[in-house]
Amino acid sequence: DMIKIHVEDGPFFSGLSANTPAIVLVKKGLNNVPKRDDLALGGFVAPWIHPTPAVYDPETYYWDNPAAH
Repeated sequence: DMIKIHVEDGPFFSGLSANTPAIVLVKKGLNNVPKRDDLALGGFVAPWIHPTPAVYDPETYYWDNPAAH
């Protein structure tokens, strides 16, 4: 019966994980990279509920000394 319900009314998904931690490597001198606190549930990195197009490609990274890079 479970398979019939899934085929007729599904598909059904169970959300098991969200906002999983990620390692981000950043070279010294690169600024405006989100900090760990910015990436919590309230952050705009990989959100499930997305207010498009308000946050489309909001990244603006910059170097302290562009000539050195």
